[in-house]
Amino acid sequence: MTFRGAGINVDHMHMGDLLRRGYDHPEAEIAAICDADPTRKAAAIDDFAIPGDRVFAAVAAATATGPDLVILCPATADHAQFVAQVAPFRANMLVEQPFASDLAGANRMIAACAAGGAMLAINWPLAWYPPHVATKRLIDEGTIGDVLGCISTTATSAQVRLRHRGQQGDAVVPRFRSARDPAAPRRPRGSRRARGSGRGAGPRAG
Repeated sequence: MTFRGAGINVDHMHMGDLLRRGYDHPEAEIAAICDADPTRKAAAIDDFAIPGDRVFAAVAAATATGPDLVILCPATADHAQFVAQVAPFRANMLVEQPFASDLAGANRMIAACAAGGAMLAINWPLAWYPPHVATKRLIDEGTIGDVLGCISTTATSAQVRLRHRGQQGDAVVPRFRSARDPAAPRRPRGSRRARGSGRGAGPRAG
């Protein structure tokens, strides 16, 4: 049995990484790619040799192909809207992190999936990042004793963080900056560096 996946809305750059998982798997295939903007889906079409009859501009048309899983990578502010469109087709969904732009949006997504009988998962790659998994295992096994706290420092590209587009479209973008992006707005003087951001190389929150 071949597992069929569909990618809907390519606003976030992780769509290519997620589609690659299906493309490289011997028991999976890309059943559909969908975005109203032809330029955003062009790279995926070329990279994964997606035939024209699997390319769509409308969410309903792409979901009607009956995929086993729909991957959604819209801007965070649009997550609830797209989940609500897909849920009636009873297609299980993997939505790019973060969950939603606010609690109301998250509740709307949960309600839509419950009504449509669909499962919903949030893609958070660091949840299965090997060092994190190993650390959790060592803690659970008691190998390193009682752990009172944990801080993870990762160096990530500001481009990835900015593509989430914040709570209201581009509202949160000015909060993040990177040493590699000197043109980005700087955090207010005296503000604390957010835990988990890489010193120097990663984004910072003000």
